Amino acid sequence: SDVCSSDLILHYPDDQLVDYPDFPTDFAKVAASAMQVGYQVVVLCVPGTLYQWGEIPDENGEVVDFVEKPFISKDSYTGICAVHESAFDLIKSLDSSQPVKLERTVFKELARSGQMFKVLVPAEYWIPVNDTPGLERFQQAVCCPASRPEVRP
Repeated sequence: SDVCSSDLILHYPDDQLVDYPDFPTDFAKVAASAMQVGYQVVVLCVPGTLYQWGEIPDENGEVVDFVEKPFISKDSYTGICAVHESAFDLIKSLDSSQPVKLERTVFKELARSGQMFKVLVPAEYWIPVNDTPGLERFQQAVCCPASRPEVRP
């Protein structure tokens, strides 16, 4: 039987976009265009993010610096993606006795085969809500956007 018979947009609830009211329509259009030319998954990324922990550079174990929550300049997945129905063929072909990890299994295979496309949005639109500071930032963005401080990397 069919696992999925249509394309879908997956949006993890702990990853939120703010201050971009046209996002759903814009992302759906870009995803549809990418899928028309053969991509099976379109991931939404930001061009870097604040690392959640302190960075501890060292030389042979001796700490030479401490950087609290540095900005990491690597495109980072926001937990939002569009999945073409054909991607489910890969999922069905995997070992069903093992749990399927979307990012670790499916995305990795689709990326290796050139079937993923990345879309970037400015980092200030994305709020990962998986800790107290993220929740507070999200609440501030939703409840009081005019009084929110500017977010800078």
